[in-house]
Amino acid sequence: MKKVSISFIIMTILLAFSSCQKKSSEKEILSFRFVSPNVEASIEDKNIVAIMPSGTDVTNLVPVISVSDKATVNPASGEPKDFTQPVSYTVTAEDGSRSVYSAIVVVKAKSSEKRILSFRFASLDLNATIDESTKEIKATVPMGTDVSALVPTITVSLGASIDPV
Repeated sequence: MKKVSISFIIMTILLAFSSCQKKSSEKEILSFRFVSPNVEASIEDKNIVAIMPSGTDVTNLVPVISVSDKATVNPASGEPKDFTQPVSYTVTAEDGSRSVYSAIVVVKAKSSEKRILSFRFASLDLNATIDESTKEIKATVPMGTDVSALVPTITVSLGASIDPV
């Protein structure tokens, strides 16, 4: 009979102790990013801001969100959302307390810049000179070089394209 009483008391104490453990009140978004395009958002004072490249369609973006241990987020990480307007994310701590974040996506404006930044022949380890005022590119190659076989590597302004490639 004594063994049962002592066991019962110990189990009661353990049960009381375990139910008294404080649940976590942590409810933070630790990181917020997008995989496509690969963009990491900044988080400050419950405001999340992601700056997307020009031309990004923001109507069906999928964020990857990490939150405090034992917390949950709604809408969930990996759930596609339309970011044409701010999206609210509610983080719920283990103890049931909540914190609301506002996420906005800004798309960079298209650039009107259309410059050739560098013109190089890798096979000759040679950089050409670019005259912006005359829009001329000049390169001096060694005597006897088959110029019809040269393939340039060209770098242009961000968002610009070149033809021929």
